[in-house]
Amino acid sequence: MSMPPELILMVLQHLEDDENSLVQAARVNKLWRSFALDVLWTRNRDPDRFSLLRVNPQVRQSLADRIRYLAIPPSRLHEYREVNLPNLRELVIIGIFDNDQYESLAADVERLLQPRLRLLTLEGPLMCGDILAMARRRCPDLRTLTINDSGEPGFLELLLSFERLESLLFGATSSLTPQHLQQLLALDRLRELSLGFFSFQSQDIQRFLAESTAPFLKLTVLNLAADSASVISMLRNTPNLRGLVLDGQDDWARVLPELSIVPDLRALHITFPVSAPLQLPDLIPLHRLPRLQTLVLHCPTPPAITTPPPSYEEELTVFSGFRNMIYMQLTGPISISSAGLIALGLSSRKIKRIEIPGVYDVRRFARYDFPLFPCLEELEVANLVSYSTNVDVSHPEVQASRELLKKHMPRIHTFYHPEDIKSFAAYVLDVEAWVET
Repeated sequence: MSMPPELILMVLQHLEDDENSLVQAARVNKLWRSFALDVLWTRNRDPDRFSLLRVNPQVRQSLADRIRYLAIPPSRLHEYREVNLPNLRELVIIGIFDNDQYESLAADVERLLQPRLRLLTLEGPLMCGDILAMARRRCPDLRTLTINDSGEPGFLELLLSFERLESLLFGATSSLTPQHLQQLLALDRLRELSLGFFSFQSQDIQRFLAESTAPFLKLTVLNLAADSASVISMLRNTPNLRGLVLDGQDDWARVLPELSIVPDLRALHITFPVSAPLQLPDLIPLHRLPRLQTLVLHCPTPPAITTPPPSYEEELTVFSGFRNMIYMQLTGPISISSAGLIALGLSSRKIKRIEIPGVYDVRRFARYDFPLFPCLEELEVANLVSYSTNVDVSHPEVQASRELLKKHMPRIHTFYHPEDIKSFAAYVLDVEAWVET
């Protein structure tokens, strides 16, 4: 199997800051075959540390040929003027264009719009109209588009002209009208439509949702910034909603018991404020959502507050109630033990990704509990107990652990160990079991 991308990233974060180390790592056993190389620079803690410009020109294009995913701020677009990215599939541009450099930046973006591009994300107040027109000409196979509504004349008509667009996600949507929404929902090829919260400040949009008899099966996400009463009222008008994003209000806990009015809900993403952190029993009402598959709850830790760990009974009660979960991510002060993981594994046999806080022994999980998750592909536990910061990778115990992971967890693609990241990075470099030979 290939080395997991996230482990590659951890390793390269701790390489010496020189070109040879970077190039040598990039050549290890063809690990770039299925991994987007530029993730190593654009998602790094220090994004300026690794730059394609610093790679030897003799191998630069060879590495660029393997890039399939690129997330980059406008300030770094110039790094790709001298290379071609023929296999680029996903392009994410994050940030604000400088109006003084409009022409050069627009030209840099156009060079990245490859014919094979399937996903384009523009985050920030960009010149969306111009970039969309470029993408319409150069990217005939574009399937997913995330963009802010520019409000420019002809903006919606340009969106409707993408022949293969299947997923359209708006950010800070402001100029959408009920007529626009009706046109978008009527597109046969469009499977997913996500609207930003500014749309729902419009009384016309709210009235359209309240009065329309459309099932809104395509309207997959409502990104709402409102009080709980307004959210509950909106949900009653969209009972066939598939996804919901709620952010930043103090009373989101009041919404959870009311979500049964949207029984077809598949994805739920809530950010709780520091003033009202999540408590584990708050999740029990979600058991009434039989089709819920994705649960993402961000719960910032209140300053100077220690949250007592949940009891064994609470963990069993909460995690045994999710029957169809595929992806679960919890962040916050709650510490989850092996009881919660075991209950989740026994209840939701289809789960593929888990990211939860807790203290857990990786070797115990590999040996005893991993078989409970027949579909598990990605695992992150915030405080894994595995290796000390002074670990000797040649130590027999480490070698035994390596063989254990290889034997019992061959499917795992992601394995984080944030607190001991340096030793784990060294460990991974030494483990040929993770690398395709």
